[in-house]
Amino acid sequence: MISARILPEVGSTFLNVLRRYAEALRSNEGKLMLYGVDAKLHAQLARSGLLQFLGPENVFLETPRLGEALDSAAEAARVWLEQAASSRT
Repeated sequence: MISARILPEVGSTFLNVLRRYAEALRSNEGKLMLYGVDAKLHAQLARSGLLQFLGPENVFLETPRLGEALDSAAEAARVWLEQAASSRT
């Protein structure tokens, strides 16, 4: 999981880095999740196609309540890890 709250203005180079990182994770049976994503970054992800590539369910929007997006992402990650573990057995 990566916190988007700490990201400065995001350009196409950084979006390409995120895509390559997500591809590397995927090739090793992993998954990239972003949390704390603001409306501007969400729009950039959508325009670039990265939102669809990551899966909208793996991008957690920022909320007024501190930690809420992190909590949601952590719960989604926990569920995904449990499902991945049970599918390997």
